[in-house]
Amino acid sequence: MTAQECAAYVDLEADGFGPQLRSVYLNKASTNCFEDLRSLARDRNLESGYKWALVRLAKSNQPVFTYMFNHPQPGPNAARDGSFHGVETPYIFGLPQSSATRPFTQADSDVSERMMAYWSNFIKTGNPNGRGLPNWPSADPEKAANDGIGR
Repeated sequence: MTAQECAAYVDLEADGFGPQLRSVYLNKASTNCFEDLRSLARDRNLESGYKWALVRLAKSNQPVFTYMFNHPQPGPNAARDGSFHGVETPYIFGLPQSSATRPFTQADSDVSERMMAYWSNFIKTGNPNGRGLPNWPSADPEKAANDGIGR
């Protein structure tokens, strides 16, 4: 896309907030519309997911835990692909053996071990936290309101 086409796309998808979104996502040194739009989509998905969590929290007496997995799988396109939807799946279920296309490292194994511990704890108790793990905070409606989420 040209810069003009990229701006028009943001306006089309922005539901009246085109100028604000363009100022944040398009008015920077980047000349890569794909990367700019990917950043915008990522942030919109994160916000909508957190809003969903706040709705669930308001309708339940149980804590709600959200996450953003930002550890890309290794491979020839890791820098381009980043952390896409579902990239965490092999880490949750234990990593497969490394291959030419996915040369998993010790760092990947460490992430996988931690993810399996969190998810196992959540399955057993409804809370991902456990002994030896960094605290995974639950969704906090007060913090979200202060951050401007959920309004």
